[in-house]
Amino acid sequence: MLLTILLVGCSHQPQTLDDVKSEFITIDEVVKIHYKIWNKTANTEVKTLCFIHGFGCDMNTWEKQFEAFRDEDVQLLFIDLPGYGMSDKPVTDYTFDFFARAIDGVLNTNGITDAVFVGHSLGTPVCRHTLMTTAHGGALVDVDGVYCFYDGSETPEYVEAVEQFGHSFDGPDCREVITGFVSSLAGKDTPQWVTDYAMSVMPETPQYVASSTMQHLVERKWWPNCRLSLPVMVICTQNSGLEADNEQKMRALYPQLDYTELKDCGHFIHMEQAEMFNEKLKEFITIKEKEMPITVNIKYTGVDGNALKFAEEMTASGTVAAIRAEEGNLRYEYYQSLDDPETLLLIDSWASQEAIDRHHATPMMATIAALREKYDLHMTVTRYTPADQPETDERFIRK
Repeated sequence: MLLTILLVGCSHQPQTLDDVKSEFITIDEVVKIHYKIWNKTANTEVKTLCFIHGFGCDMNTWEKQFEAFRDEDVQLLFIDLPGYGMSDKPVTDYTFDFFARAIDGVLNTNGITDAVFVGHSLGTPVCRHTLMTTAHGGALVDVDGVYCFYDGSETPEYVEAVEQFGHSFDGPDCREVITGFVSSLAGKDTPQWVTDYAMSVMPETPQYVASSTMQHLVERKWWPNCRLSLPVMVICTQNSGLEADNEQKMRALYPQLDYTELKDCGHFIHMEQAEMFNEKLKEFITIKEKEMPITVNIKYTGVDGNALKFAEEMTASGTVAAIRAEEGNLRYEYYQSLDDPETLLLIDSWASQEAIDRHHATPMMATIAALREKYDLHMTVTRYTPADQPETDERFIRK
């Protein structure tokens, strides 16, 4: 009898992601989105890992992560983006907005507000766009993500190369193009089974899905130079042709950044080096639970418009830009009081006390102190840390 009970109990514990029940929602009235959720819970204190695959792939690319996290105290969510896997593949525009609506719909259906969004390749900018355009928050894990950098410094050659890539999937030979593209993703030590997986799914992408996805991927409007002030972990590989200043570019986008750059690994890092990746992911979600952003409000008061002159010189001298570029800075903005024009408010936000301490150790603090003396400013300082929004406050907030 006991043996029977044990066997029945074991049969309900999925051994692979394939064993988890498929579920579907509908977006845009007719488009079905396929997803799987494990360790589902209504407890908002339990962290959710939301996995988003890359171009041409499906949720099965995360098999190693399911095996590593299925017994952990986390909720696991795997989504097939529209056009891929078992989700519908309508003839439509495959934009970041379209993908974000799918993710937003799945999260809302399951009562998930915040999550750690884990995106591979195309999945990274899709997750980033979801965090920037929906009400969801949390953190971002970038697994060799795709980026287009339009910051005003791009050369015509760069723009032309990006546009050519975006249109390389347009023709009738799309399948052959994808096959060649898959071959370029392997590193020198990439296991054959990883390449076999990619070859089994990516060339099967419908031509209209592939073409539309890539055309929209390289459009300038999807790449605002906005900083994402949330915890971010980037794991990338030089095999993907990284520029020498890639880390610098990532830190400009992500003030709270944990950055790892591999040398010889292929594009599918989470598959090829699953043990390493899973350990870093576990460490990331544990550390980020302990870190607490800090906002410092500083009121500067002077006479004869000196507070405003101080802020103007801070900006004109490049000091403000230098502070905003520091690792861990989330916000550095001046506001003038309507009631007292001689008072200026600085909202100064940092990822942690450690980040503030690093800032205070920089030479620019002497510059700031000298300017305060120059304009004879007096200060009042208040520190804040985040608190959950009470439900009783929600009815007073117009979103």
